[in-house]
Amino acid sequence: MLMVKLDGAGEVEQYPYTRRRLERDNRGITFPDVMTDAQLAQFSAANVSLSTKPDFDPMTEQLTEIEPAKIGGQWVQQWQVSDLSSEAIAKKQQDKYDETKLALTDAVQKRLDDFAKTRNYMGILSLCTYATSAVTKFATEGQYGVDVRDATWTKCYEILAEVDAGTRPIPEGFSDIVSELPELEWPM
Repeated sequence: MLMVKLDGAGEVEQYPYTRRRLERDNRGITFPDVMTDAQLAQFSAANVSLSTKPDFDPMTEQLTEIEPAKIGGQWVQQWQVSDLSSEAIAKKQQDKYDETKLALTDAVQKRLDDFAKTRNYMGILSLCTYATSAVTKFATEGQYGVDVRDATWTKCYEILAEVDAGTRPIPEGFSDIVSELPELEWPM
């Protein structure tokens, strides 16, 4: 339950105002579980009706709850949308890019590991260690693992470098770049 404390002129003195604060301000009084507007008015308080938050772009704007307004005899929750500073926008964009970069590199690693597991290797690292095996089958698979790992990470870091240079938008997710990565298909 949202409430507002009113001053003698009926203007906002404190918001938000809580039931606990009402009870502390009026020690010795037992309040019912649900209080009507008339009961609250006796203590210079009023219920505040919830309102829908307005749409806003969290990358460039911030939403702030402000003092409620009296509309049609009822106190109604109010919101203010304001522009973020250029520094705050830059930080949000950097944070988004950092999160995306981490998600992309995790997905690339998982893709390589999952591919290696199709031939019972523990992951791409395990596969690559077989490049020097004395067993021809393992050596061939291991070398392929080294080659596809190197080509995959080279392409991944090229994409990230393009984003850093501003010549490419930040990918929304792994699905935006997977088609640019080398095919993962066993050569034999």
